[in-house]
Amino acid sequence: MELQTQLDALREQILELGARTPQHRYPCTLRQQIVEATLLLLEQGFLQRQIAQFLNLPTSTLCRWLHPHGPARSPQASVYAAFAPVQLSLPCADEPALEPSAAVELLLPSGIKLTGLSFEQARQLMQELTCS
Repeated sequence: MELQTQLDALREQILELGARTPQHRYPCTLRQQIVEATLLLLEQGFLQRQIAQFLNLPTSTLCRWLHPHGPARSPQASVYAAFAPVQLSLPCADEPALEPSAAVELLLPSGIKLTGLSFEQARQLMQELTCS
């Protein structure tokens, strides 16, 4: 599909969806298509502002989609941005099991270090951060 045709189709989809709110976000597939088209346009010398105006999107929204791990937008967002998915595994038979009373230390990518948490405190913190 020609880029101009793709942009017109994306713009039409955005207009059909109307204004978005935190409770009503743009579909993930639409966001991905917009980012892909935007990256092609940026390579051709267009500005993010120009692309956002054409697509009828706030420039800040387009920028956030292009740089999802960029600077946090709020103190709460900075906490979310600092966490990354992890995979936990049970210890092997020859490895000592971690005691539930042992202190947990979390080192966030932002450099913040949380030490001395119990497993229960760490679990509650993670639950609170993912549910708020």
